[in-house]
Amino acid sequence: MKNNYKFLFIIILVSTSILAFTQGLINNGAKIVVQGNANLLIIGSGNIENNGTITCNTNSNVKFMGNALQEISGSNQVNFYNLLIDNTGAGLALYSNIGITNEIRLYDGDVDLKNQTIDLGTTGNLVNEASSQRVKATNAVGLDGMGTGTIRASRTNPTGNVAGLGLNITPSSALGSTVIIRGHEQQAGTGSYASNWSIFRYYEIQPTNITSININFNYYPAFELNGHSDGSLIMFQEAQYYYGGWAGPVFWEPKITGNTSPIANGISEVSALNYIKLTLGSDLIPLPIELISFNINCEDNLKAIKWETSSETNNDYFVLEKSVDGINFIDFEIVAGAGNSTELRKYIVYDNSLEKAYYRLKQVDINGVESTTEIKYSNCTENIESLVYYYQDENVLTFVLESFQQKEGKIMLYDIQGKLVYENLIFPSETKTYHQISKCNLSNGSYILYISNKNNESVRKNVIVL
Repeated sequence: MKNNYKFLFIIILVSTSILAFTQGLINNGAKIVVQGNANLLIIGSGNIENNGTITCNTNSNVKFMGNALQEISGSNQVNFYNLLIDNTGAGLALYSNIGITNEIRLYDGDVDLKNQTIDLGTTGNLVNEASSQRVKATNAVGLDGMGTGTIRASRTNPTGNVAGLGLNITPSSALGSTVIIRGHEQQAGTGSYASNWSIFRYYEIQPTNITSININFNYYPAFELNGHSDGSLIMFQEAQYYYGGWAGPVFWEPKITGNTSPIANGISEVSALNYIKLTLGSDLIPLPIELISFNINCEDNLKAIKWETSSETNNDYFVLEKSVDGINFIDFEIVAGAGNSTELRKYIVYDNSLEKAYYRLKQVDINGVESTTEIKYSNCTENIESLVYYYQDENVLTFVLESFQQKEGKIMLYDIQGKLVYENLIFPSETKTYHQISKCNLSNGSYILYISNKNNESVRKNVIVL
């Protein structure tokens, strides 16, 4: 058992130039003040556990100089003026939040956020970080990219490498009061990238004024790639757009990216979200499942949610999730996976509610790693939901309406940015109605089709132009 120094209900003034604790410091209710220009050294395998008050005055230094893993823990946050890390062992791990007034300086050893937060506030900075001494976030068993901890800073109209967090920004206009957050938890992909995971780093910018930003995104290739190939990384921005007044799903949107290790460059864009969240990934990671279809059909007063896989690798189970608004999802049903399979496998789940709802499919492998598909919308009270389909040739998109209540309606096509690229009236017949759209002004890619009629029936359908 460690023979730590314990303080109970007393006031301690650390005012000498150097005061070293070889066995650590446990504060169980005392008030400890580290005076200006004082140096509090935590050496050996010593830790700080603060369950009282530790005040670090201007120009004070607290330095971890251990040769084994050291920790900061306790029920109360410590706000350091200068926190210095010179640990020749496994570095410093956080089990409580900390604040930094001036700087956290890394000489040797990593800082493991675990699930905690370092708040740099309006004046603090991360200094001297490098691949050999870096900020990271691991889980309880030390796996990189699995901790939820963050390091953040608040600034007004920030530009450049704000607070030394490794994100160099040039906004197109002033951001106003802004919080910049850096995290190291891997991010799950969406849509075409649903089964992929990001590198072990992301940033979130929370500005007062949303604007496009030129981004230089720094990372450490030796530790953060998470299986991706350095030099071929893609920047992804979390985005949401409105289509005909309807909010679309939140998804990771790939950006045009330049990647010269260890920096990726891209430009963030304005979406419906009030924040800008960025990470790096690629489309080169093998998929745990090859999902060849995920559809919802209206059958005999039921919704039939069906999906098919052509192969599965270490696939434990699926979770079909349901939402009434396309944002907040709940688990609807759990379906066992095949484990490992190279054969076509079909799955089906029934929902006896015919009302409008959104569905997505979460896949979980045997290691607990999750991936999520794109969101599907269904409303079996709308007769047209499963009765609209399309085909295409080199020049024309042809949409087929098998039934549309024989009411005049409108057809609209939006690009992925939410821009209306086509609009026209439709006059359904008693059987099938065919409507053609020229592809000459359409680029290859994803679009959203909306059709509505005078009965206020509507359908939304994803369209891919090839």
